[in-house]
Amino acid sequence: MLVDYSFADEGSVVSDPKNGFLYFSHPNAHDRSNLTIYRSIDDAVTWPEEGQRTIYPGSAAYSDMKILNPYPEGEANIIGVIFERDSYAKVSFALSIRKYM
Repeated sequence: MLVDYSFADEGSVVSDPKNGFLYFSHPNAHDRSNLTIYRSIDDAVTWPEEGQRTIYPGSAAYSDMKILNPYPEGEANIIGVIFERDSYAKVSFALSIRKYM
């Protein structure tokens, strides 16, 4: 489930329309921390909890994502995330690799 903590913060959305996977990155906290990727496998109808993955638990802000292995050649399960962290002092890149189905 997506949670809105009522503050404006830039997240990122990326999709693989061939298979209906949609990913959304946003802080999962009352402040700009705990950067989390949410995954929907039904075109954003549902956002199950098992589809969530914390990318960085500390201070994190603006982020952007890319599916690095899109369908049909890939499984759309490797997501690259670039994001600001540590109170805007650093920019980092993380990979989220998921096993599905």
